[in-house]
Amino acid sequence: MITTMTFNIHNWNRSEAKLERLKLAIKQTYPDVIGFQEMSNFKGFAWVDRLLADTELDGTYAYLGVSRDDSTREQAPIFYNKNKFDLVDWGTRWLYCEHGVNCTCADCKGETTPGSFERVGIFDVDDGVYYRVLTYAKLRCKEVPNCVAVFFNTHLEIGSYNPCNKGYTAGQVQNKQIGYILNLAKEFTDAGYPVIMTGDFNAEVGSEALNQIANAGFVRAAAKALKTEGSEGYEHFKSLGHYTDERGRQKIPCSGIDHIFIHAPSCQILKYTYCEQLYTVNGVTEFASDHVPRIAEYTLHEGDTAQLRC
Repeated sequence: MITTMTFNIHNWNRSEAKLERLKLAIKQTYPDVIGFQEMSNFKGFAWVDRLLADTELDGTYAYLGVSRDDSTREQAPIFYNKNKFDLVDWGTRWLYCEHGVNCTCADCKGETTPGSFERVGIFDVDDGVYYRVLTYAKLRCKEVPNCVAVFFNTHLEIGSYNPCNKGYTAGQVQNKQIGYILNLAKEFTDAGYPVIMTGDFNAEVGSEALNQIANAGFVRAAAKALKTEGSEGYEHFKSLGHYTDERGRQKIPCSGIDHIFIHAPSCQILKYTYCEQLYTVNGVTEFASDHVPRIAEYTLHEGDTAQLRC
């Protein structure tokens, strides 16, 4: 039995109250593996250090991640239960176009060194600073040594940006980024490993990016779970309460762009949970983030290869 969470924490609110809500969201279930997005560990943010300063969290989790060399220093880190898993291997890959504004988008590729799409951003200025990354971890179950699974975590291009300044959409960039990720994943699935992919894909069901993932043999956990708890609908969140950003503006949690995918021959996904809880800290009740974390609970079964398959 494995539980996996995907959680975009909303990097920009640095308050102690925000930190306490993040802790509460994790401690409510203590997932075995967590793929975080928008988590920085740099200067005034230091989310990883602040979380692991908590004795209970530090006693449970080990951490893998690399800060992007850009203005946000965001990571796509993986936390895993070090009492349940041994680390076999891990790495980071950068998802970018090496030719910047002159790229044709066919040039988009992953690398082991930083790089970025130069793109026109929200305010119609060149703010090509987001060096999109993928973090992966191959983990071995301590109690069942031949049980090895690979976990991917990423955060893809966003919005209606023109990433190449040549008429290309963010969706087309996502397609290239996903193409690279799937090529890497295929190395593991071909070797018989289950692959679990978490992330803020900035893409909804029906998008080309998510269709690519489905066509590669991954199932979306939310669609295949035997039981679902919670919701991600905007109207539902309005009835529950609100999330306030660092400027005090009321926001409704993001909907439909965070996903968990699983690639394995006979996976049984027991439950999928939208963790829509509100948390009260210092008398103020809010969501932990502007994204609602999701958890998939699934089982691993012994298959016909040297590895266990989901």
